[in-house]
Amino acid sequence: MLATPHHASNRTPAVDPSLFRNDANNVAALQTVRLQKKLLEEAARLQQEQLNEAAGNLKIQIEDKEKIQQERDELRRSKESLSQTVELMNTELEASRNKIERLTAANQETQNQRDNLKKQKQIELKTLEKQKEDELVTLKKQKDDELETLKEQKQSDLSAWESERGGLKGQLSSVLSSNAERVTEIDRLNKIISVLAKSAPNSRQDNCLPFQYHNSTVMIINIRSQMALDFGKDGGTKAYAWEFIWENPYQIFKLSNTSDNPDPDRPWVISRKDDDRRLYFPSADLDVDVHVGTSIPGKQDYWYIGRGSSDQVGSWV
Repeated sequence: MLATPHHASNRTPAVDPSLFRNDANNVAALQTVRLQKKLLEEAARLQQEQLNEAAGNLKIQIEDKEKIQQERDELRRSKESLSQTVELMNTELEASRNKIERLTAANQETQNQRDNLKKQKQIELKTLEKQKEDELVTLKKQKDDELETLKEQKQSDLSAWESERGGLKGQLSSVLSSNAERVTEIDRLNKIISVLAKSAPNSRQDNCLPFQYHNSTVMIINIRSQMALDFGKDGGTKAYAWEFIWENPYQIFKLSNTSDNPDPDRPWVISRKDDDRRLYFPSADLDVDVHVGTSIPGKQDYWYIGRGSSDQVGSWV
């Protein structure tokens, strides 16, 4: 700040009255006064310029000061904003640092859990391997014992089988010997039967099925064509030749003698096994089909079952 100077010339000085006593002196004094006045005016002018210049400089300084103050205020606000930003960043940084510390701790805890789990699994694996190894040793020993027992049992069974086979061989030889004797005896009896059959006056070959077949179940098959007698034709009312099938109920017949005692003169009845429907010829004409039915009139359902030649003697089986 500039100081304002004070000068005595700013005021009009008092004129000494003695100066006007002498005109010469008065003129000189007046000139001196005028000169002084002029000097005072000049000094005042210079002082005013200095004052104006000082005022201008002061104004500039004041404006600069205000500008500086504004810049200071702007800098202060920027500093405050920067401080807030820095404080916010520090807060976020602290939060991030805390989060990293928590994650690091959690990761370390997870790693510790993994390590503990890995150690536990390794221990369990070793225990399981040891257990399996012990079980394998025990199982191998058990299997070896079973194999040894099985070998001993097989050896014992083989010895028993060899002994039994020797006994069976002896029995077979005895049976074969007895069978040969029986075959010889059967041949001898057949020859006797043949002679007696030919010489018997009441012997007949057209109805010589043994009585032991009374109420027997049979299937009648042609040897040449291998076709079976089947009574499934026309809804089960007729018989005809059909492919032989074991389980076919239409090919199973029942043989029944009309007498309860053996008698070569008594005929046979051929019927279905399930419903007792009988085979019969509906008439005495040629080229008629074999029919199947019930309540047959006359003797149309009676049959003689015999051999085709009187030379054949032997079993019907």
